[in-house]
Amino acid sequence: MSKKLFLLGIALMMMVVAGSAPAVAGTPNFELFGGYYYSNQDGIDNDYTYGLRFGGRVTEMWGWQVSGSVFDLNNDGNRTFDGFAGDAKAYLIDTSLQWFPGGGNFAVFGGIGFGSVDIDLVGTTQDLSDDALTFNVGVSYIFQVGENFYIRPDIRLRDFNGDVYDSLDTEASVGFGWNF
Repeated sequence: MSKKLFLLGIALMMMVVAGSAPAVAGTPNFELFGGYYYSNQDGIDNDYTYGLRFGGRVTEMWGWQVSGSVFDLNNDGNRTFDGFAGDAKAYLIDTSLQWFPGGGNFAVFGGIGFGSVDIDLVGTTQDLSDDALTFNVGVSYIFQVGENFYIRPDIRLRDFNGDVYDSLDTEASVGFGWNF
């Protein structure tokens, strides 16, 4: 837990200290992202996540974003699901409202989403599937590199309240995007 807080603190300091020109209101954007997903569910491995995001700024201070991602939940052999869970994946869709305090590049966001977890059971032809409404909150910072290209570090908490998978997880990622 202290490692997560340390990484979160460093990311927040980088976002606050760094400076670059803010994105123009009314400009849609598209990005590819990858990062690391920290699951708080026992027996589930922490692993890489990747996906796509699309969004835009309605005004200098307000924006929106829709993201879709995949997280590989493969079992960690040192945990309680060893020999029980085989291939496991989570498919996540988030919608978020973004607030850019002062019209800058630092964003605080939150919203709702949908998550689906599929776990193959070892030694059977069955699998567990769990679909749930999710909630997410986080922070990000947009580093404008040139006129259209940007890099966005992003840290979010996701509350997944399913029947099989019930966890408050952390996702840290970096997006490489383009303003249209």
